[in-house]
Amino acid sequence: MNDYITLGESVILKKGDVLKAVKLLPKKLIVFERMRFVPDNAEGALFGSTFKIDRGGLVLVNQEEVNQEKNAVTQSGQDNRGIVDTHGDSQTLKRECILQMKEEGQSGEQIIGNLVNNSSTFTGKTKFSQTKYVKKKQKKYSSYIQIHKPTARLICKLYINREPAKILNMNLDSISQIVTATNIRQGSKVVVLETCSGMLLALIMERLGLEGCVVNLHVGETPSNLFALSHLNLSEDKWKLINSFPLSQLGPLIAGHPLPSDPLLNAEVEVKDPEMIYSLTHEQDVVVVEEKANLMSQDGNDEPDKDTTSFVNGKRKRHYLTDSEKLAVKIERRKKRHEQKEFAYNCLQKGQMDAIIMACRFHPTPIFMSLMGSLAPSKPFAIYHEYQEPLMELFVQLSVSNSAINLQLCETFMRNYQVLSERTHPHVMMSTGRGYLLTGTKVNKELPSTNKSD
Repeated sequence: MNDYITLGESVILKKGDVLKAVKLLPKKLIVFERMRFVPDNAEGALFGSTFKIDRGGLVLVNQEEVNQEKNAVTQSGQDNRGIVDTHGDSQTLKRECILQMKEEGQSGEQIIGNLVNNSSTFTGKTKFSQTKYVKKKQKKYSSYIQIHKPTARLICKLYINREPAKILNMNLDSISQIVTATNIRQGSKVVVLETCSGMLLALIMERLGLEGCVVNLHVGETPSNLFALSHLNLSEDKWKLINSFPLSQLGPLIAGHPLPSDPLLNAEVEVKDPEMIYSLTHEQDVVVVEEKANLMSQDGNDEPDKDTTSFVNGKRKRHYLTDSEKLAVKIERRKKRHEQKEFAYNCLQKGQMDAIIMACRFHPTPIFMSLMGSLAPSKPFAIYHEYQEPLMELFVQLSVSNSAINLQLCETFMRNYQVLSERTHPHVMMSTGRGYLLTGTKVNKELPSTNKSD
């Protein structure tokens, strides 16, 4: 992915502290913080650029001019002792006037300027109070947004601000501790079990580069939700590093049995247009019922619709499939999944994986003990959970069985600080209970055999 905004790819929209992940499609209306615009004019600009929403479109602006406009402060008082509470009467500009200005097409910055000029107490406030007042109005009326390249860090902040429960209330420090403790790097072979919308997978894929292997364990036949991963705009070569493996197949793996075969794979189907079937399941720029990450419906059903919709180069196309063509698409998807299963099965069976990472709502002890055989000796692991008790049970079992050393169970918590001139202090409003993390290193209990010569 380059450093320029391209239509057809995912981006992160930012306004103040609000983030949103969207896919930029030509002439498609985007709704963000009560603002509506078409993203076509943003194509070709650098990531991180600032745009002004004007008449439903985007206009590229200079960030320095925006900063000067925001920091422009008129006369200010020494303190707030002379300000009297007027119960809202200090603002002479009424709501009807603001609505009229919006109907006339005035920008958000013009409305903010009128609010400042019509406030009878603004000039008497301190510089800090004035900045706070303007910042509050900018959240409501400002028409400036920024477009950023999607990264795991930004997507994590997006979830923290909106739906932290979907990533198990993990914070940035939690996921950074996980990848640091397991030494994820280019070429690593990692076993991952997570139920946090693909957040950990996204962070791992950023570090792997174009080498390595990821065995993604999941419940059901297919991964149910990989939202974070799907917005990273990964190349086809990177998608090939991810190999999905269902938890239900761990039983044959532990028992040493071969992977069960799928009888549907041997079925022969005649189709009139084999190229179309191939495009619906293989092409890089086509997104059908499942996306590139082999994402299926929540119930894991891989039955194609009668009229399958795809997007080719940003344009919508609809394919009307016959019964034989639907069966051919289904078989082709099954083949791709079975190839991934076989590769993941062989990786786990060799027992030479570099790390195990778990962050899920399940009890970690039985699953992790089943996966210990796939981890090479002297390799690290990290297990995250929202509650301490499940990790304590696993901690005791690993200690008693002498299966691991350097075991550490800690609570993950990071204090955020505001760093501004004469206003540096910890954030007053912060959530607690960011979960617990168990880390350690696997040891080989079996001593190598030595031949002593007489």
